[in-house]
Amino acid sequence: MTATISLIDWTVYETDRGTRHFVGRNKHGKTRHFLVSEPIERFDADTRTGIGRNGQAWMLSGWNGGGGSTPGAWEGYCWEHCRKGFRELTAQYCVTAH
Repeated sequence: MTATISLIDWTVYETDRGTRHFVGRNKHGKTRHFLVSEPIERFDADTRTGIGRNGQAWMLSGWNGGGGSTPGAWEGYCWEHCRKGFRELTAQYCVTAH
């Protein structure tokens, strides 16, 4: 099992195909680059952890990134995967933020 990736400065997006993705910085990473999760298949609001299609666990840590900004990682993902656009769903996940 792969270690959980804990994200800070996170945002949640949904593509025009209905897949939801977490975008944020790896809290324990060595770089400040943004990561884009694979499609999130399920989300546990109590632990604030989403499980991606490939089984990777992604935890929303701390506060979200304020939304509205689409870092280069998300723009790059959308260039290939979002044919008709996307929408931000961060507010739906902030209810559980600590």
